[in-house]
Amino acid sequence: MGLVTYRTHDLPQRDRFPYWQELANGSYVPALLRSDRQEDFRGAMRILLLGEVLISLVVHDPLEVIRTERMVRRTDAGLCVLSLSLAGRGGLSYGDRSSVHEVGEMCFYDSSRPIRAWREGGPGRSLVLQFPRAWPGLPRDFVPELAGVTLDARCGVGGLLAAHLSRVIRDAPDYTEAEEQTVARMSLDLVAATLAYQMDQADALTPETARRVLLRRIDDFIERRLGDPELTPAVVAAAHHISLRYLHRLFQERGGPSVAALIRRSRLERCRRDLADPRMSHHSLAAIAARWGLTDRAAFSRLFRSAYGLPPGEYRRACARGEQCADFHIPGHE
Repeated sequence: MGLVTYRTHDLPQRDRFPYWQELANGSYVPALLRSDRQEDFRGAMRILLLGEVLISLVVHDPLEVIRTERMVRRTDAGLCVLSLSLAGRGGLSYGDRSSVHEVGEMCFYDSSRPIRAWREGGPGRSLVLQFPRAWPGLPRDFVPELAGVTLDARCGVGGLLAAHLSRVIRDAPDYTEAEEQTVARMSLDLVAATLAYQMDQADALTPETARRVLLRRIDDFIERRLGDPELTPAVVAAAHHISLRYLHRLFQERGGPSVAALIRRSRLERCRRDLADPRMSHHSLAAIAARWGLTDRAAFSRLFRSAYGLPPGEYRRACARGEQCADFHIPGHE
């Protein structure tokens, strides 16, 4: 399906809320919608459908969502929903549980029980992930234990999930079919891990899910520490309480670059972006290299030329002349 955008803004005012109701019920778990702004309701959705996994960015006026017992009996599609709040204040009632979620928090529920969800104040903004309850990587007891509970998305594995969903929506137009499958799997892996850590049951994850989540945590660790010149494979392994040998094996089994090669390539790519950015033109080559952990200027120049075909200074001047700098690369260094 790819990424599809829907919006009410271009419709006549009287048609906006009915359109939103139809759109929401066609995309998510069916429910009744109410709003005190039905006469001029404004909302927009960006939806990415990845097989049975749906990821969306939703922006809308204050809204109440009600799923009744009757609706559950008629339309339980066996779905789970996780919603991450990016703006606005909301709440959820699920069975005998009630919770309030602020920005940076997530609510989680499934379609087997009635719910009441709401957004108040200004426009709400959320990232929503919907997936089958029967997904085999999700331990069955997690859903009844955590449905209706507020989850933290500001740190830990929950923070990884939040960053992942934001990246997915941002990068969706560029995904190949194979990449979409990988994205769907990683999304579900991170959901399972978020719930497992909330339950203090990380050992309940399947070995495959645990390994993929560990690799994602390692990638994130490397990404956030590229500016540290002391970042090495040994540091990465120690930070994740694994042996250096096991770290190398994880990367070998995944395919692609080694740990050291990933660190080097990522640093060079950040340098390349800075050199192409006019806002960074007052920074010296050495300062840019050091910003990303490359403190040996001669080594930086040699590595950069090997990767992009030009020395750093010439690359910066080519960009200043308006040439397509992103096209400069040597095969095998993309």
